[in-house]
Amino acid sequence: MAEPAMQVFECVRNLWATRCLSTVASLKIPDFLRDGPRTSTEIAAHFNLHEDSVFRLLRAVSTMGFLEHSESNVFALTATGECLISDVPGSMRAYLVAMCAPGHWLPWGNIESTIESGVPATEMELGADLGSYYSKHPDEGHTFNEAMQNINNMSAAVCLDVYPFEEIASDDMCIVDIGGAHGDFLVDILQKLNRPSIRGILFERPEVIDTAASLVGDEIDLISGDFFDSVPPGDLYLVKHVLHEWTDEHCVKILKNIRASMDTSGRVLVVEVLVQGTESLVDMNMLVMFNGRERTEAEFAELFRQADLKLTRVIRTSTPFAVLEATA
Repeated sequence: MAEPAMQVFECVRNLWATRCLSTVASLKIPDFLRDGPRTSTEIAAHFNLHEDSVFRLLRAVSTMGFLEHSESNVFALTATGECLISDVPGSMRAYLVAMCAPGHWLPWGNIESTIESGVPATEMELGADLGSYYSKHPDEGHTFNEAMQNINNMSAAVCLDVYPFEEIASDDMCIVDIGGAHGDFLVDILQKLNRPSIRGILFERPEVIDTAASLVGDEIDLISGDFFDSVPPGDLYLVKHVLHEWTDEHCVKILKNIRASMDTSGRVLVVEVLVQGTESLVDMNMLVMFNGRERTEAEFAELFRQADLKLTRVIRTSTPFAVLEATA
């Protein structure tokens, strides 16, 4: 088969591979294999599944590096496959399952409608935005929320490793986490700095603040509000996985409000996927599923410029996430 045809065949095969892998994860077969290898017959019996179908599924997944297939149809988790166990640190099970569940799979099946109209395919296929869909499908919504928490934990850990927080920290400085959910990232930074004189502020919607109140300590002040109206004064602003949810106009508004409130020597840290190479596929997910976008370094620089900020540092990582620093 000619090479161009093989490239097309590989793309289609990757589609099948993803669905096979997500099925194994959804059934929690890796959880069952964490204690040791099992035959396909044992796995089928444990989960009350069709034996031959289980064997063929596991044989296919073993070609991807997540399972090892040995004689007598015995299957074992590889080191790579351990990331599909539900409760291990860095688990990717929820992410894989959520991306292949109906809430994502159905809109992606109608990507053409988005390309024709510019409107997320969720509206066409789910009859509502994704949040409204999940409110009617709470189990699927729970998996998605778990997936996002795992991704947030991953990007937070990377950011803590690569950004020199100790170098820019000063006594009595105030770190403001904009749209920081329950404040996990802010808590991690304060613990890393271990300087009681540094104050933290979590700025979120009122309903999120109500939940966060029982999850954070006294070192963090909880302030509710709308970042399109104004944000609290501070020295270092954290904006992690916020801007990709919004149009350029909305992003500039958020950044202008930060610029208006921050100290003249302050900094803004943005943590997002930086579009380069295959990360453009992550941007396509934002197009199909939401009304946001992932951006290139040049596009972020322009957003900062329009908000009277200057992009001063870009730290790329071994993950899709990057840390962008801007100052006045």
